[in-house]
Amino acid sequence: MNYLLVLKIVLFFLSSCTCWAQDLVTDFITAQARSKTIYLEHGGPSHWLGLHFDSRFSKGEMEGLGARVGISGVGSAEFLNEFSSLIFPIEINYVIGANRNAMVCGSGLLPAFTLFSDQQDQRVAFDQEGFAIEGLYFATAYRFQSLDRGVSFQISWTPIYYFSSGFNPYSLAIAIGIGFK
Repeated sequence: MNYLLVLKIVLFFLSSCTCWAQDLVTDFITAQARSKTIYLEHGGPSHWLGLHFDSRFSKGEMEGLGARVGISGVGSAEFLNEFSSLIFPIEINYVIGANRNAMVCGSGLLPAFTLFSDQQDQRVAFDQEGFAIEGLYFATAYRFQSLDRGVSFQISWTPIYYFSSGFNPYSLAIAIGIGFK
């Protein structure tokens, strides 16, 4: 009879340890997830409209060093519904602020694949057809970010230096997206 009581106590203890361990592992996995955001951006390195993915390098942190990559298209002046170039902005950035409000500082490259060159389009003077690195940009932004999952908003000033046409200090961008871990 005593053996049966001891066996019940041991089984109860092991089952509660298993539940506690599962909760501990779940908490560890969610705490170690990288902060990520997928968003649509108008302006800036996207030029017209782009889809971007942003992530932190360190796990479990909403601030710190990270990167973003994206894809966007640029149309010619006469045919705004046709894309003359596909742009793939690549950026290394640093987020300051672990709460909902943060500042983003970064710099990036503008690799582009140009289908045809439009010398009349003064907004983006990609004068080389084919694949090329078209320029460099610097980003300073305010970001409203979700703490776990939810809507993220960003407005940024992104001066761009084009290798073919020079410096454009008037580049602004606005973005809305979804943040998750």
